[in-house]
Amino acid sequence: MTVNLPDLATFVIIENKINNISSLNLEKIQPIIQNSGFAFHVPADGKIVTAFKAIPPTQTFWKTISVFVMFNALEERLSIQIRNGKKIL
Repeated sequence: MTVNLPDLATFVIIENKINNISSLNLEKIQPIIQNSGFAFHVPADGKIVTAFKAIPPTQTFWKTISVFVMFNALEERLSIQIRNGKKIL
């Protein structure tokens, strides 16, 4: 039996890293917030971010995580699991 699996790379999008968020103005931060999936800035629903403030000092930190992408071919369902050691995030 041959199973044609989808290209899982199309489900995972890694955006460019922003080194210094405090250097962004409101017009640049609004689309980032809107595209993040959080419901903070949704102009169609009347939710509009009108100001923001990065409280110094901003920090960038790296943490090793594991990303598991599983495709159930029988149910045609994709599952994504992110772990830090044994802890599911």
